[in-house]
Amino acid sequence: MARQHRIILPNLPHHVVHRGHNRDVIFNSNSDFNTYLSYMKIFRDLLAVKIYSFCLMPNHVHLIIDPGETPASISLFMMRLAGRYTWHKNTRRGRRGTLWDGRFRSNPVQSDRYLQTCCRYVEMNPVRANIVDHPSRYRWSSFRERIGLTTEKWLDEDPCYAELGANRPDREKRYKIWFEQFTTEPDLDMIQTTIRRGGMIAEEICISEKEEETGLSLTAKPQGRPARRQVP
Repeated sequence: MARQHRIILPNLPHHVVHRGHNRDVIFNSNSDFNTYLSYMKIFRDLLAVKIYSFCLMPNHVHLIIDPGETPASISLFMMRLAGRYTWHKNTRRGRRGTLWDGRFRSNPVQSDRYLQTCCRYVEMNPVRANIVDHPSRYRWSSFRERIGLTTEKWLDEDPCYAELGANRPDREKRYKIWFEQFTTEPDLDMIQTTIRRGGMIAEEICISEKEEETGLSLTAKPQGRPARRQVP
């Protein structure tokens, strides 16, 4: 089966990460964060993708994004977003060249099993990086909106979030409770490993079904170099 460095499938959420060149800082001020967010909203609407969750870290970004029927929409969205933000930074700072470390990485996500866990993984980034002690104290992620701490509601509601309650206040309350009570660390380990090695964030049976359907290799690559063949 063919293996793709970047895997994008229709009608599935994807975890996307894009890092600064040489892991350099790409957001130097609140204005930078706000500018990137404004471009996210513009290109989300223009390209009809759905953004379920995000976190803007000083030197990289995480998104949970669904391309709908057109897988190429994610690539186009990320290309335009990165290009527009690079233009903004270069213009303001009188610099040239890219801000980004090559291509973004993407992993399809099994919606019914790992979508909410992936959203939590994204929103916990500033806590893992010791920037804040709780995600509600970090302005540049989706967590505050998803638990009702913002007045603007621009994010798309993912299917799992939508099932948390009959109305928005109920969903916000129940998401916060679920988020605080979450304890399945093995799931987080699997997500981190799959993001690092490539593949689909899903149960094995789901991966097998999607591989048969698409003809792509969706299993995370083994770490390290392939074993050297022994000469008989």
